[in-house]
Amino acid sequence: MQIRRRIYGVLAASLAAFASTLVVAPPASASSSQCTAGMFCMWEHSGYEGIFYVTYVDSPNVGAGFNDKATSVWNRTNEWVTIYQHANYQSDVIWFGNNNTTARNCVTVAPGASKWSFGGDMFNDQATSVDTGYYRPDCGLNVS
Repeated sequence: MQIRRRIYGVLAASLAAFASTLVVAPPASASSSQCTAGMFCMWEHSGYEGIFYVTYVDSPNVGAGFNDKATSVWNRTNEWVTIYQHANYQSDVIWFGNNNTTARNCVTVAPGASKWSFGGDMFNDQATSVDTGYYRPDCGLNVS
């Protein structure tokens, strides 16, 4: 019985010492330095800040954690990338009344290109799927 109490006492002291050194760090700030060569990256806010999403391959759905949140992008791959408004590489067709034309609500991003902010653009906070290695000429926005 005394041995058991000693073991519990040592465990309790060890746990207390560990807990006193545990520090909760604030979430890391996203930045463009996170996007290394070969990656396609999107951030929640302008200036490459906020929640960060990265892919090397096609993503038919970026998932609930990043759906409709992209505001800035950087294509560090050697291929064109197309970002779509909906899952499974789908986008609405939009009509530009001022010049009577239509385009898909998607974005093509050239290899090595980046966009600091979609703020004010028709595509801000609308990305849901990413198609790597594909240039879609009928997208309404082209980042090159």
